[in-house]
Amino acid sequence: MQQGAAVVGLIALAALAGGMAFFGAVVAPLVFRALEAPISGRFIRAVFPHYYRFAFIASAIAAIGLYPIVPWCAAVLALIALTTLWLWLSLMPRINLLRESGQEAAFSRAHRLSVIVNQLELLIAVAILVRVGLLL
Repeated sequence: MQQGAAVVGLIALAALAGGMAFFGAVVAPLVFRALEAPISGRFIRAVFPHYYRFAFIASAIAAIGLYPIVPWCAAVLALIALTTLWLWLSLMPRINLLRESGQEAAFSRAHRLSVIVNQLELLIAVAILVRVGLLL
């Protein structure tokens, strides 16, 4: 049972890292190159709730599944899940309001914060994936 949970956790962790990397390296740049600014912005704002939901679920499953074999990694993944929940339910709506109200400086700061947090989450997820991979 413990090994099965660890395998599910490892798959969820790989999905988290791969999904985050794919979105940041392929989807977002492609959308902004292929679509005009007003359309690309609306499209990305529509995608983000799904992206954050995916990242939250994947990191939570990874945390639960990996807890028996690497509790400290599981704790970090749980922190990623909670941070993603904050990005999704708190910061993202604030960013959208700032954009819509024309507060460009505040929007830019909040957007930059979301990008930095997201990049840190990705780097940590990849580091944990490598660490857990070395243990197996």
